[in-house]
Amino acid sequence: MDRLIFIALFLSCIACQKQSQTVIDSRFKPAVIEFEALYGRALPPIYITFNELNGIKGKCRVKKNPVTGEILGRSIYIDHGWIDFSPIIQRAVIFHELGHCVLLRNLRPSPHEPGGAMTYMAEWWGEPEELDDINWLSINRQSLDHELFNY
Repeated sequence: MDRLIFIALFLSCIACQKQSQTVIDSRFKPAVIEFEALYGRALPPIYITFNELNGIKGKCRVKKNPVTGEILGRSIYIDHGWIDFSPIIQRAVIFHELGHCVLLRNLRPSPHEPGGAMTYMAEWWGEPEELDDINWLSINRQSLDHELFNY
């Protein structure tokens, strides 16, 4: 019985180890560097890579200690289709996911919905190359950046 308790405690300690390093696919680096400059500090340890997400542009996962709520790890998975997006959409996707994983922001209503906000944190953009979205992002980039870090 003591052995089972020891094994259970050992496995729970392994599961609650804190992530200590950052691993970012080099294709995401330009947007990450820009995010850090606007954020005013380096990212906490995080893992950002490609994954097959079946139509979802990106996904953030924040692992927390179930007892203390302390953040143990952060991962962002970006769909392979990101490579084909325009640079402004690529940046918006990375900023959106970093908003979830680093700034711990939730989704907000789209600016096209009643009471919606101009924010990266909305699921407001449609297909990656819709000209309206690219133009809208380009025109409103400074406002979007400001809202992301000052909400």
